[in-house]
Amino acid sequence: MRVEPIDIVATMKIITFSLFLSLGINLNSLGQITAAQSVPTDVAGNTQRLLPVGTKKLSAMGVSMSPRLMALSEKFKAGIQKDPSWIIEQTKRAKPGPMIYDKKIGMTEAEWAEYQTAIDPGNLRVAPQFTGDVKIVRDKNTLRFIATDKLAMLNDSWFDLAKNEVHIAEYVLPFVQETTVGTATNVYGSSWKAYTWEMHDPQVDDFENLDFEKIKAMKKLTVFNVQLGKLDKTGQTFMKLKGQSIVNGVSKYSFDTPFFFQE
Repeated sequence: MRVEPIDIVATMKIITFSLFLSLGINLNSLGQITAAQSVPTDVAGNTQRLLPVGTKKLSAMGVSMSPRLMALSEKFKAGIQKDPSWIIEQTKRAKPGPMIYDKKIGMTEAEWAEYQTAIDPGNLRVAPQFTGDVKIVRDKNTLRFIATDKLAMLNDSWFDLAKNEVHIAEYVLPFVQETTVGTATNVYGSSWKAYTWEMHDPQVDDFENLDFEKIKAMKKLTVFNVQLGKLDKTGQTFMKLKGQSIVNGVSKYSFDTPFFFQE
């Protein structure tokens, strides 16, 4: 099996806004259909319990893909890139469930059926992509990360416990909700519960229903999302960082990476 960065799995899901903009996967679409949202209490206290001070082993996770799935994904990617307007139109007309086969997908009908089975949430799992040390430090009401090498990106993120905010560089992410996923049919292979912080610039009231044309008309869109929670199966703390910047309909950067604490 091959482990790929989360963004590579972009081609697996058609009905996500990331597909058109950067071919980046939306992990929230993989197995969170049964997710329930709620307004929790003591977010600051639980955040501290999930992120105790000290040095921890942390793994950046990627989706494990077989050579066959990689090959099918490349065929799909090549097919939809030949006629982007067609895939956008198909998305507008999409109904719940798998996309109906069309030769413009770039595969045979048998390959498409195989591909749909392979990308089923129950068949995909994340695996460590790289692991390193991260130090969690507290300064008054702030939790920060100190990391090096490939985990150094975490140094630009911190939690403000007093204001219940997450900061990523100059961006401020207010608390949104607590999410509970009661099924193991997702890329984590476990039910889980997590807090979510999120921001959009500009602010969009109906963000989940944005389509490609609306995004292009906005000229610029920046999105950051952070989830912090615990896996029921292993008791591990996980943190997922997601970010995307689109300028004039073109993705400037996109990432959607879960991190699992190993200790």
